[in-house]
This record gives sequence, structure tokens and C-alpha cells, in this order.
Amino acid sequence: MTKDQLRKEYREKRKAFSENQIEDFSKKILGQLKSMPIWDAEYYHVFVSIKGKHEINTSPIIYDLFDTNKKVIVPKTNGKELLACEINPNTKWETGNFNVPEPIDYKLIEPKLIQVVFVPMLICDLDGNRIGYGGGYYDRFMSKLNKDCLKIGLNFFGPIQNIKGIEPTDIPLDYCVTPDEIVSFVS
Repeated sequence: MTKDQLRKEYREKRKAFSENQIEDFSKKILGQLKSMPIWDAEYYHVFVSIKGKHEINTSPIIYDLFDTNKKVIVPKTNGKELLACEINPNTKWETGNFNVPEPIDYKLIEPKLIQVVFVPMLICDLDGNRIGYGGGYYDRFMSKLNKDCLKIGLNFFGPIQNIKGIEPTDIPLDYCVTPDEIVSFVS
């Protein structure tokens, strides 16, 4: 299947989930994340869930990070780029491009400070190649991170065998975390 065919297929699969299922899956994903040895870092980037896209609810991850005094970074679009915005529990929000909640008050930080990034996706393969919504925002953003930054894709579905049409600009994940498993792509 092409990337576009996979995008369509996994968008449809996500639409089949009820809100209750999404909340249940999101809690299980947080449980999986908590079992990983990734919590010694200081700076964590978390994508913010988009209403209506049947995405993982990342709010519990964000609040868990606040509760453990970690620095929470979220994206804000700026043209074709993502800015790294440090937020706090009192941050005010607005609806940005593509109906993505974006912070109004934030501290801009250098992406190289980020040590762990939680990445949205529709599906990935067994090599850690991911398919997002097709705009390339996260690939451009991840190209600015330090090489040792952990890139963790969060998804309802485990990896498929292979994604065709991977480009040199596509940045692979280090892990995929689903409600049922943690898949490592690091050797």
C-alpha cells in the first residue's frame, strides 16, 4: 500500500473507536509509558490531541509530567515549522491551524534541549518509519533534535511489516507504544 492508502485506512480504523475506547486506550498507553526507563529526563515534548481526529488523549501524559516537575514542551505551528513551546499548568490555549490546540502564553525553547518527544502518527512499520498526516511537520521538527533524543510514537495500532515510499527526510522512531505493547526499534 502507498502512504496515502495507509493514511486513509488507519484514519478509518481510528474513526471506528468510541470516545470511551479512546480514553481507555489512552490510559493504557500512559501505563505502558510509565513502565519505560524514560523518566529521568528534564524536557519532554508532547503532541496535543486534536478534537475530532480520534487521537490518543495526551492530556494525562502532560499532567503526569507536570506532577513530576518535568518541563513540558508542546508544538505550535509557524508556517511549515513547529515551534517548541514550554508550557505550565496555567497556560491559556487557542485553536490553531488544523484545529490543533496551541498555547497562547509559553516560553519558546531550543529544540535541542528536548530529551524525549512523543510523536503522533497513524501507523508505523517494523523499522520505525511512521506515517503522520502528510504535512512533514514532525519530520522537519525531529531533524532539529539532538541525535540522542528519544522519539516515541504513540498509537492505537502496532507496527505493520513495511511502509513503501520512505523518503530520506522521514525520521524513524525509537519506540512505538500502543495500549498492548512497547516496540523498540533501537538496536
